[in-house]
Amino acid sequence: MKKLIFLFSFLSIAVLVQAQKFELRTQPLEDGTLTVQMRVTEGTTPTTSDLIGDLTFGLLWSSANCANANTIEVSVANSNYNIIPAQARFTKSGDLIQAFRVSTAPFTFPTDWVMGEFVEVAQLSVSSSAACPLTLTEMNHNSPIHNNLLVATQPNITIAYAADGTGRDYLPVIVPADGVVSSVDNLEESRLLAYPNPAKELLNVVFDAPESTKALVRVYNITGQLVWNQQLQLTAGENQFTIDGAKFPQGNYLLNIISDNTQISKKVSFIE
Repeated sequence: MKKLIFLFSFLSIAVLVQAQKFELRTQPLEDGTLTVQMRVTEGTTPTTSDLIGDLTFGLLWSSANCANANTIEVSVANSNYNIIPAQARFTKSGDLIQAFRVSTAPFTFPTDWVMGEFVEVAQLSVSSSAACPLTLTEMNHNSPIHNNLLVATQPNITIAYAADGTGRDYLPVIVPADGVVSSVDNLEESRLLAYPNPAKELLNVVFDAPESTKALVRVYNITGQLVWNQQLQLTAGENQFTIDGAKFPQGNYLLNIISDNTQISKKVSFIE
């Protein structure tokens, strides 16, 4: 009987942590205010019994796109999730970046989440009323030290579900303001090709970019954990690169390419 109880408990925890996926977006409101929203699209929905151990993200704007970029400040207008600026904005490679984090942790979720529905985690006030695109940054720009803490701008949420009490990190995928993610199913199939699939070690990827742009390429395992990422400079037309999965455990993965608010995903597999 004890063995059966242990097996049931183990299987319950395994189901809980499997394929947990989150999405993050911003939407403009009025009077220079942005809302930052998150939702769960697969896995277990958080409730008021679960704990948040961490929540970080970063906003980025470019001096090339904003005439008054150096004067823009971003602050928190309202947040039920204890979101505060990690420190003053900083500059990296011509871009201005503001990192955000929780002020205190852990704390319980303020409300129960509903599968697929966005929840506001913060409202941000932007000092400039001029047209200037501020976007969530996928890249892990480490911000300056704040109280001996190095805050990363890559979106991350740490959750300890009450069912098992173990805190785990999840990396939300950034989606456009309308929350609709483009996929390979509704684009030309030739835009994204991965072979051999399944792959033993090397996975060849061919991506047809409509224009020259920077792109972030990521590979997630079935629990939603990031296992590989790389930033690439794409040229207009066909781009080829290789992902070395020799150290990946056998199983299914999600290949994700993000560029200019376009996200394309493809399921891939690695075998021994």
